[in-house]
Amino acid sequence: MIRISTLLNNEAVMTYASNLSSHIREYFFAQKYLSKLPRQAYLVLNNIILQNGDGATQIDHIVVSPFGVFVIEEKNHRANVWGPDRNTHWRSYYTYNDGQKYFAYQSPLLQNAGHINVLKHLIPSHLHKTLVSIISFTESAYIRYKGVLNSQEHIVVSEELCDLISSYRKQVLSMAEVGKIAQAILDANQQTPDNTRKHIETIRLKYPNVSRPIHA
Repeated sequence: MIRISTLLNNEAVMTYASNLSSHIREYFFAQKYLSKLPRQAYLVLNNIILQNGDGATQIDHIVVSPFGVFVIEEKNHRANVWGPDRNTHWRSYYTYNDGQKYFAYQSPLLQNAGHINVLKHLIPSHLHKTLVSIISFTESAYIRYKGVLNSQEHIVVSEELCDLISSYRKQVLSMAEVGKIAQAILDANQQTPDNTRKHIETIRLKYPNVSRPIHA
C-alpha cells in the first residue's frame, strides 16, 4: 500500500492541513464524501482559486494522489439535469407549484476543462495525463447527458464519488511528484473572501442571462 504519511511531515502539507481545516467547514459535500478517502493515500484541497489571465478560476475540489489528480466540479442541483453535449449550456429543471422552470448554465464539462487547462500550467507536461475531470451532482439529481465522454472524464452523483476515485488503482505519480503538485497548487492558491467575491461577480458579468431561472 502506498502511503503519504511521510509527506505529512513537511511544511507544504502542514500548510495544506491548515487550509483544509478552514475550507472544509464551508463544504459539506467535501466533509461528507471526500473525507472518507484514506488520508494515507489522498490529499484533498478545497475551494482553490487560481490566476487565469486577467481573471481567476475557482476549483471546488482537487484530490492529489499517487493514482491521479482528480479535479472535481460540484453541482448542488436537486433537479432533472439535461446536458445535450459538452459545448452547449446545460439545464436543470425544477418543479414548483406554478409549474416547471429551468436553470441554464455553462456546461460543467467545459467549465472543468478550463480548470484543468489552468492546472496544466502548474504541472509538468509529462504529468498532464494524470489529470481526471469529475462532475459531481447531488444524489437527488437525475442526469441525462447525450454527449460523449473520454476516458478521463466522469459524471457522477456524489455518493458514487469515492468509489470512482478509488477505482483508479494504477500508480501514476511518485511520492515526490504528489508533494510537488500539492505544493504548487497551494503556492498558487489565491483564495481569500475578497477574491471569492470577485470571482462570483466575474461569472455573473460573463453570463448575465444564464444564471437565473426561466419558465420552460
